[in-house]
Amino acid sequence: AGSGPPLRPPPPPPLPTAVPLGPAQTPPPPPKPSRWWHELAGDCCPISLTPLEELEYEPFGLLGSSDGAAPSSSSSSSSRAGLWGAAGASAMRAAKPVHWFDGKFLACSLVSKGQLWDPMSMRLLSRAECASLDDYLADKKLPPVHVAETFDLIQECRKELPEGPVHAARLGRLQVLGREAASLLRIFDEDPSATADEA
Repeated sequence: AGSGPPLRPPPPPPLPTAVPLGPAQTPPPPPKPSRWWHELAGDCCPISLTPLEELEYEPFGLLGSSDGAAPSSSSSSSSRAGLWGAAGASAMRAAKPVHWFDGKFLACSLVSKGQLWDPMSMRLLSRAECASLDDYLADKKLPPVHVAETFDLIQECRKELPEGPVHAARLGRLQVLGREAASLLRIFDEDPSATADEA
């Protein structure tokens, strides 16, 4: 028999095709929070006088009382936090008695004066409210004003004798924070839309 061409090895089997796994299993981006404070149309911040519905970010709330009197200084009031985020929206929809502010104006006003009370009711604020206001400013990427630190410094100064280097150092720190807050307040008065980068 004649010799034919050499036999070629059979081709390799095809590689298995990748099975599509469907869309990427990454969670969808969270929905943008509703601008619930637009329902406060007609109210304005008592410090900046800006209509609340015109704010680019939500206002900060301090809980009042239904009869207009300042709440008693009980353990529940001393642990009360400020109202913003989901808590703020819930308080607004529940028609709770809340004093609403542009938070950056509230923080600067409190610290610049060294008087940590609700400007509407003259109720002394709790440390939790001051810390909540600091958290609010950080969340909105606004300049820090150190409200809780101011609260702590005031409390410590009240416990100490006026003489001594520690007391003087705390008073000096309070003055520095007050000047910084007053400077920010002037910036915000000139340009209410100023942010942390601009201030």
